[in-house]
Amino acid sequence: MDTNQFGKLSRCQLVLMAAPTLRSGPVTAKLMPQKARMRLMHELFQKHFITVENLIYMNMVRVCPHYEGGEWAFYSLSNGGFYMAPLAAPSWFVVYAAKEYQGSFLANPTGMLVTSMALSQLTCWRDGEYMTEMAFRLRDFIKLQPDAERLCELLD
Repeated sequence: MDTNQFGKLSRCQLVLMAAPTLRSGPVTAKLMPQKARMRLMHELFQKHFITVENLIYMNMVRVCPHYEGGEWAFYSLSNGGFYMAPLAAPSWFVVYAAKEYQGSFLANPTGMLVTSMALSQLTCWRDGEYMTEMAFRLRDFIKLQPDAERLCELLD
């Protein structure tokens, strides 16, 4: 393996080593049990797991005016991706000013939206290559959803 002048792995090698293995076939989601949620976040995002989780919550506050906190479900994707979905309500009114959008989504698509937004934001400043890969893995799952067209319009 390539090392830098200090004998440590360079950032690119660390990112490649940390990326979950891709699996072929249709992308499926698995609800993570309560006990496994933090382990999943730590495995996927290592030292950035709290930043990722908090940015997802902040995006929810930003686009869902009625959101006031609550429990979240964590999902691992069969392609190595992940998303979180709010459990406090079955659907959410979304106001996304950047796209001049107002409308409702069920909880899972709302979670996919805010998780994807967070991962995209992190591509610019936190292990960008890895966050980009994670954003694309979630996008591959989003494309299979009934609300795919609306979600992709908001995310593009």
